[in-house]
Amino acid sequence: MSIERLMELVPPPQRIQRLPINWDRIESTLGIALPVDYKQLAELYGPGVFADSIVLYAPTSKEEFDLLTQTRRESEFFRSMIEGEDDKGRYYPLYPDRGGILSWGYTTGACKLFWLTNGSSDGWPIVVASEFPDVDFYEYAYTTTDFIVDILTHTLDCDLIAPPEPGTSIRFNSLA
Repeated sequence: MSIERLMELVPPPQRIQRLPINWDRIESTLGIALPVDYKQLAELYGPGVFADSIVLYAPTSKEEFDLLTQTRRESEFFRSMIEGEDDKGRYYPLYPDRGGILSWGYTTGACKLFWLTNGSSDGWPIVVASEFPDVDFYEYAYTTTDFIVDILTHTLDCDLIAPPEPGTSIRFNSLA
């Protein structure tokens, strides 16, 4: 399983005192079930940065990295940007619209990371969006954890995300 592979590559932070995550409340607030692998990832790592490249949102009291806060903010931001566009058809719908994209993080290179909320949450593909105003979208048939692992191990080539330099130590910096 990819969570074990990720833990081998990047050990989770030493257990800091964290409150249990109330997934029922979070999913009720969002109105949708989240992927199981993401919930495992959030429970093991919390919010933080993988390899100075991929920032993971997770339930936390720090608004700038909190999943609920950031999914709302990202949706509002994209919605406001799209409203002024003539060619709205080139954008994915935004959650909570049916099959909309739902934010789970970003990259230090200013790309946004989303799930495409079609079908079962455990099968949601990853969508990477480049920065405005010239947004490009790239879709990957990966779970959240598989996506992170394959970026970190150079198995997935995504021009928008800089993988760690070969031979460098891969770290996770907790933002909890």
